[in-house]
Amino acid sequence: MDQQNINEIQSQIYNTYKDQTIIIPFVPAAIVFLIEGTLGIIGNLNIVYATIVNRSLHGSCNILLAIASIADSLNLLSTFIFAGFVFSGRNFVPLPTCFYFYAVPIFGTMVGVETVFIIGLDRLFSVLLPTVYRHINKWVYIGTTMSAAILYAGLGLYEIYKVAEPHPYRMVVPFIAEAEHDFLMTFFVNIVIFNVATISFYVTIWLVLKVRNNLRDNSRRIIKSLVIISMVIFFGWTVCSCVQILINMIFGIPEIASFFVELYFGVTVHGSLSINFLILYKFSGEYRRVFQIQLNKLSRRMVQRTFLGETSVSAARITVSVPAKQVTSHNTATMSSSRSSRWKTSVEVPIYFISRIK
Repeated sequence: MDQQNINEIQSQIYNTYKDQTIIIPFVPAAIVFLIEGTLGIIGNLNIVYATIVNRSLHGSCNILLAIASIADSLNLLSTFIFAGFVFSGRNFVPLPTCFYFYAVPIFGTMVGVETVFIIGLDRLFSVLLPTVYRHINKWVYIGTTMSAAILYAGLGLYEIYKVAEPHPYRMVVPFIAEAEHDFLMTFFVNIVIFNVATISFYVTIWLVLKVRNNLRDNSRRIIKSLVIISMVIFFGWTVCSCVQILINMIFGIPEIASFFVELYFGVTVHGSLSINFLILYKFSGEYRRVFQIQLNKLSRRMVQRTFLGETSVSAARITVSVPAKQVTSHNTATMSSSRSSRWKTSVEVPIYFISRIK
């Protein structure tokens, strides 16, 4: 393709900012993304770790929630990719290159949304058919549902690849939404459908519980936490998706303005994926107890490293020979049998010492 044709296919934002190094309007978004990504990945991995090490969190719902946390962490990797490009001054890449950089976060996004949908379906199943639910094979159940989710996400990723690959000369901002390009509206519509369906599951659960009123308190609290998580995710994605649909299909605002709206409304999406840990800590007593144990262990380790450094305290007992006349009166009987030697009497003295760890 000749240079004239290459220039004709470029976007307005590329033609406006192609000669700049660091694009200042990108910087605030990159900083907020970094904060959200860091806190979100730490919190989500904490959920995963808590699920692995605590038998009380080995239910199917807990395992699915841990899988969703892993998927959300993959999504949040996009925040570091974007920030890396922004601060390096490399503001545009070919569309296929952008896709390859964001393939894993896009896959994580789709798996995460679908897993939250599956969790809602799981809770509805447990409420409507509790006897059947208790007798199903947990691992077959999780394996089947997650295989379907992964397959669907894989097909979606392949569709995005087919859109991106034929355009090696198209320069785009290295941002996750740009990687989806012409598939973006379809992507957003799918996410809105999944989120609306998830919310409908919890509305149904609420109606059933109002009628039956036979669920244990622990189950009620975890459902409450999941409802809040789903509402936050629904709000984050739906606000972003609806804004995108409105500005592109109804208002038709200029391309540059559309991109910046897309960029800064992405803050709501990443924010909704970053606070699952806080929601579970606040509203689920079971998770809060486990998290407190983890935090206590972590704080003890930090205190030990801060105040003791690389030292450890050890104790030992040594035998010391002392003059007979200095031994206390309760050892008089023992001393009388050994008066012939001034240094024959010995006592054990506990000695504490600090040894450097090699």
